[in-house]
Amino acid sequence: MAARFTRRTFIRIAGGAGAAFYTFGIIGCGRRPRQIHPRVLRQNSLNDSLVVGQGDDIRSVVRSAVDKLGGISALVRKGDVVTVKPNIGWTTPPELGGCTNPQLVSAVVELCYEAGAGKVKVFDRGCRDDRISYERSGIAAAAKRAGAEVSFVDNRLYREVPIEQGKKLKSWPIYEDAVKADVLINLPVAKVHNATGLTLSLKNLMGTAGGDRGTWHQSLHQKIADYYTVLPCDLGILDAYRVMVTNGPAGGSPNDVRLKKTIVACRDLVALDAFAAKEFFNRTPDEIRHVKYAHEHGTGNMDFSARVVRL
Repeated sequence: MAARFTRRTFIRIAGGAGAAFYTFGIIGCGRRPRQIHPRVLRQNSLNDSLVVGQGDDIRSVVRSAVDKLGGISALVRKGDVVTVKPNIGWTTPPELGGCTNPQLVSAVVELCYEAGAGKVKVFDRGCRDDRISYERSGIAAAAKRAGAEVSFVDNRLYREVPIEQGKKLKSWPIYEDAVKADVLINLPVAKVHNATGLTLSLKNLMGTAGGDRGTWHQSLHQKIADYYTVLPCDLGILDAYRVMVTNGPAGGSPNDVRLKKTIVACRDLVALDAFAAKEFFNRTPDEIRHVKYAHEHGTGNMDFSARVVRL
């Protein structure tokens, strides 16, 4: 069993200079991307609670949850570049629960700007046509209204990152906007998944990965856990407003989702996923093996019981 996870103070490492523009791209360029350092976390004063809020007004619930953790200003500083990573993987509207609720995305973007962020970026590498997913999910429009820079992934912005702690992944191209962000906020949606059992915050990070992600399906759980060792997130906010309980991860029918009207926030993604597995799906963390493996890596603590705060 891994030791209890504690936040360490890191010194930010400057990565390689990236392109200063965005274009539409298709993953899989012929040249091997140049290598940059893994992502590091800087010190912040968010607390270690796992905050659970419920209500019809997503914006109000998100604000209350983040305030309970210590407030967005404990994380975002003036001039910061913040990357917000929702799930925009599927070409479905919000009521079907396939993608992160657009109201959650816009609420988080607004909070970041209120704290003084210089720029907030929103992107995802989806599983179908990203242009359609961005539109039908409602995320692109909502994020832009809140002032975010919304872009499709550009294959020129993938950088090879060594994964020294990886058991199955030893390096992988990761999107530069995720690695080099001053603050990285993960906004997954709670769903069942035909390959991993569930898709929550750790699985959601696959949307930052380049290359042939299909190869991950050999040892998928371990590779998800390996990947998180080099792409830690400053904050995870889980969309459990609508929870997909059947036919995930794409869904396609209102019958696939249950209305829970819940938001869960925590800076420890392992604890966040362990809680969500139990709370919404009656699954133990051990059953969702990538959560267990991430705990064993020491990147989080799946023992959440003493940390839950319900608003």
